[in-house]
Amino acid sequence: MNKVFFLFCFNVPLFAQGLGGQKAVDVFVKFEKTPPMVVRAALSAEAERIMAGVGVRLVWRSLDELDATSKTGGSVARTPFSEVAYVTFKGSCTNTDGAEPHGSKSVGGRTDTGGGEILSSATIACDEIRNTISPYFTMLRQQIGDPAWGMFGNTVFPEQKFGRAVGRVLAHELYHILAKTGNHEESGVAKDRFSTGDLVADKFNFRHKALTPTPK
Repeated sequence: MNKVFFLFCFNVPLFAQGLGGQKAVDVFVKFEKTPPMVVRAALSAEAERIMAGVGVRLVWRSLDELDATSKTGGSVARTPFSEVAYVTFKGSCTNTDGAEPHGSKSVGGRTDTGGGEILSSATIACDEIRNTISPYFTMLRQQIGDPAWGMFGNTVFPEQKFGRAVGRVLAHELYHILAKTGNHEESGVAKDRFSTGDLVADKFNFRHKALTPTPK
């Protein structure tokens, strides 16, 4: 059941700047396909919970708003003293579409780089996340039986579970953007690959030192 899910950021030298202290981050998001509200609420809540644990407060914004304002020559008001991240969610961000028979070829998360530096933009591949957690729902269905699954599978639980998984991948990419590093930790949200278990566990967090300043 325990599929492995890779999270990518091109390898670059580790920057000296870490995160330390309270920090606000304007997260501009755009979905290729509009997700159900329950998914969006779950992914937002999970990303907020994880990042709050390392002193980061997320402020949700819309990339569509930013694009529209830019076209008219205006500017979008930013949260004072905030960092910024731009995140695009590719594919179908809902658990109800089912897993692809042969799996998606896209990576689960990618943070952009340029000129040897970590940029402030990332892409989340919702289809790959759904494929990775599908064994969990298959096992659950086998355990409770098809009749019960017919009722249980239509509740908000699968979508909430999926949304939380997406939120964990988002937190990983925000780690790369904010810590300005392509390196990974040995465990926790900053490790280089997530298993099915990592994505569906009751709790999943950064290691304590994940976002502390890194020496040169």
